[in-house]
Amino acid sequence: MTIAEMKSSFNTQYDAATSFAAPAWDNADISNFLNIAQDIVVEEIFASGNLSLISNIVTSRDTLTLHSHPVIENANYIILSSITDFLYYVASKTNLTRTNPTANSTIVPNEKISRDNYNKFIQTGFNKPWFKYPKVFLEDIYDGTDKGNCLVVLVDGYTTPLWGEITYVKYPRRMDITTNVSCVLNLALHREVVRKAVEEAVKAIKIAKTSAQ
Repeated sequence: MTIAEMKSSFNTQYDAATSFAAPAWDNADISNFLNIAQDIVVEEIFASGNLSLISNIVTSRDTLTLHSHPVIENANYIILSSITDFLYYVASKTNLTRTNPTANSTIVPNEKISRDNYNKFIQTGFNKPWFKYPKVFLEDIYDGTDKGNCLVVLVDGYTTPLWGEITYVKYPRRMDITTNVSCVLNLALHREVVRKAVEEAVKAIKIAKTSAQ
């Protein structure tokens, strides 16, 4: 649907849901509800794991800088806040060299682990773990300054990481009725976006009525 069609569908469903007894919304309000709904739809699809439905907003970035972790000896991190359109982590890879087994500037997939389990892979004076593929987890990092949400990359003592690559869901483009910016999601999702937008609008009316009492 075009943004004009989404607005028309929103108004029709909103009037039906409120029996024409609620105030109308302007273009900015409807755009806001549509964007909230779009984000909800993306979140639900991401949680379901069926990323084919949002494949047009799944993208990758490579040659990302790996910074030394301030605490973990055998870890580096990628600053996710430097990726301005980053929304959800999907997968990642590391370009690395290894001595056991031998690898030279080779890109390998990372294995995502729970932050609760990262201690198993930490290198210390008493422990030198061996694992072929880097392990990753998400963590907020403070390294003199707040780095925000980061992807931590753990490697074993035989590995030298060179740079990182990340695949992620990016923020969907914001819709705007006034400037004629339409929904970027798959056409099959537009009706669901409108339906949820109407739900958000009705919810807003109920909250306003409750607050006024």
